Amino acid sequence: MKGERVSEPTIVSAPTAASWRRAWWITGAITALWAVVLPARGILQYLRYHMHAFDLGIFAQGTWLLSQFKDPFVTIRGLHLFADHSSYILLLIVPIYAVFPDPVTLIVLTGIAMAACAPLAFVVARRFGAGPLWASITAVLVLVSPAVQWQLRDTFHPEVFVVPLVIAAIALLQRDRDIWAIAAILLALTAKEDVALLVAPLGIAIWLLMGKRRTGLIVVFAGIGAFLLNFLVLLPAWSPTGELLYSYRYGHLGDSPVEILIGLATKPGVWWDTFTGGKQLGYIASLTLAMPMCFLGWRWLLVGLPALFANVFSLHGYQYGVQWHYTAYLIVVVVIAAAAGAGRIEERWVGRKRTGALVVSILVPVILWVMAAPITVWAPAHEHPARISAMLSKIPADASVSAWTTFVPHLADREQIYLFPNPWQNHNYGAEGVEPPPPESIEYVAIRMDSYREYDELIDELSGSPDYEVIHEDHPFYLIRRIAPLAQP
Repeated sequence: MKGERVSEPTIVSAPTAASWRRAWWITGAITALWAVVLPARGILQYLRYHMHAFDLGIFAQGTWLLSQFKDPFVTIRGLHLFADHSSYILLLIVPIYAVFPDPVTLIVLTGIAMAACAPLAFVVARRFGAGPLWASITAVLVLVSPAVQWQLRDTFHPEVFVVPLVIAAIALLQRDRDIWAIAAILLALTAKEDVALLVAPLGIAIWLLMGKRRTGLIVVFAGIGAFLLNFLVLLPAWSPTGELLYSYRYGHLGDSPVEILIGLATKPGVWWDTFTGGKQLGYIASLTLAMPMCFLGWRWLLVGLPALFANVFSLHGYQYGVQWHYTAYLIVVVVIAAAAGAGRIEERWVGRKRTGALVVSILVPVILWVMAAPITVWAPAHEHPARISAMLSKIPADASVSAWTTFVPHLADREQIYLFPNPWQNHNYGAEGVEPPPPESIEYVAIRMDSYREYDELIDELSGSPDYEVIHEDHPFYLIRRIAPLAQP
């Protein structure tokens, strides 16, 4: 009609190569800064004696034993390293640890693994269709996520390597590098026995969401095969009792993997109690709201359901706390889903809708970070590290030692190191029916007198015994040495 103004369609220009370079450099700079600051804080936490026997000490001793070509029986835990968990990926760390035999090495590797997730998320988001801005936001939110930052605060666990390996596998699949992607996933399966809970459903997603039927089926069967191999063969073979060591965490559902699955299907009350519990709901919220775009990639979130169920249905409360390593597999699916969601925003949302998504995607994670990130509990300077180090320096490198939990990682490069009150009293040692060695085999006892109220009687007995002498007294830190003949462990 004459006089009527006809609006022209909005033309969105494609991002230029310069804008991509700028986004990549910004993302890289933020990642590099994070990769320095967060591991440095982890190292400071270790140096200030805030890291514990469980679990840094366990992996430090186990990796050190492997690097020395010794039997990796971890005396801290009272188990063979691979009876505790199927963490065969540690074998790849052994050459590095042989050159740098210090728990700091494990902390640095954790930082590198988690930092690598940011540029990988950038690549995945870009290939899902996100532009420079949204690819950068996806990457930065990975680093801001409380769950990611807590992986550094929670010392070292092999599960952290699963996160960059699986995200890298998705990036490789987006480039049709299927063989390399499968190799990355197979390597991830060596990190722990339960990685299969992530990998098997991931294979289904690769088939249905990426259209790679053959690759997806290979991944599914690899996950199922690894699960069966670990739970039916390897873990029972290494176990001192011939049975799985951690099934008690699901004792309300059943006593074996099969019974647990049956229990999930036949006990609806467990479902109700779980998903109406405040801790479990808060756990899910703290994971997903760290990257709100993940809800737009909700189909990828489904990949995490088995791992989520394994966590929230457990009687072990640490499994549904965002600050612990059990969250690692769920970080993977949230990152991939967020990358897919970023692509969806870029391709389908314009104007106020996209602006609103931008505000939510920045504001909500920042609020969550203030509420849930480890910003106030990281390595407070009240442990008198110089005094502790002076005491521990008096212990010979080859001596057998029983020590307070935060002293243990600093003494882990030896064949005999125990978490006090082991071996005098069994405390989280071995499995049912497994006893610690004779106390007479321990040469040094490193303790702090302000942390053992329930063991005061034992400490008084040791310090007052003619078989022992106190060789370092700097209250509350005490070092006791056995002067009577040592027994063989």
